[in-house]
Amino acid sequence: MSGSALEPASIARDADTYARHLAKTINCPNFDNVVMVDCLRQKSVEDILRVDLMTPQHLTAFGPIVDGIVVPLEPRQLMLRRTGGETSSSSSTSGSGSSGSGSSSSSTPSQSSQQTFLLNSMASQRTVDLMFGVTRVETPFIFSGQEERHGIDLSRRERILRTLVRNLFDYHQ
Repeated sequence: MSGSALEPASIARDADTYARHLAKTINCPNFDNVVMVDCLRQKSVEDILRVDLMTPQHLTAFGPIVDGIVVPLEPRQLMLRRTGGETSSSSSTSGSGSSGSGSSSSSTPSQSSQQTFLLNSMASQRTVDLMFGVTRVETPFIFSGQEERHGIDLSRRERILRTLVRNLFDYHQ
């Protein structure tokens, strides 16, 4: 098990879209969540795993979502609030834009100072909520055995990084 609640793939941003696509592909109704889930439960694991969800590289189709109950806020916001680093309830990391309510930058620390505060205070944190999962393969098929043993060439590294940045920062905008 590895990773961080702060990494972009820790939250499934479009789980509802992928669930509806999965349901439609294996002939389940996707107009009502209860009906859809009941139908999906009747399908075999093999049928479900045969569906190609076409998830962009470095993103995830299914996983924890910010639902307001189990995961009430973005993990970064929860950590800042828990450690006392958040000074305004209006701060957001979702990239949805500003509220336009005239809030000044002095009411919320800069992102850099929030990150520094978060990192410094995490070391002293004693109790945290934990959500975890298990996988057989950490990051399948990104690197070949040859690349894992001897490294990757510069042009391949640049392609991987370009794809990572494009998918993490452009895909949802």
